[in-house]
Amino acid sequence: MAKFKQLTVWLENKPGTLAAMAEALGRAKVNILAYMADEAEGQSRVRLVASKPGKAGKALAGLNLRFSEEEVVGVVLANKPGTLAEAAGKLGLAGININHGYCGSEEGSKKQLVIFGVSDLQRASKALK
Repeated sequence: MAKFKQLTVWLENKPGTLAAMAEALGRAKVNILAYMADEAEGQSRVRLVASKPGKAGKALAGLNLRFSEEEVVGVVLANKPGTLAEAAGKLGLAGININHGYCGSEEGSKKQLVIFGVSDLQRASKALK
């Protein structure tokens, strides 16, 4: 279990905006460890965890993009059925609400990184150990 800084970026909801943001991060030598995007309030909301959040923020500011930062927890789980249920269950038993989450892995991969935006970061960190 680790704590991460998550950036939430608001983009115009039109073709090419995610690519432009990701290209700027790539030029800044920032690796995107996890991301999700959805539509909210007529815009694209992108949540991402980056290898270098400070450099990522500078790159986003250089594009004049509106973004915010918050701490989230991440846990590396085995890539097999039931592991998400187990992690979410631990948080639920500890009385911690999951506000949002995202993950992904390739079929056959042994591990996956799961990100949780939670109601209580400190207690979540303990519950997921």
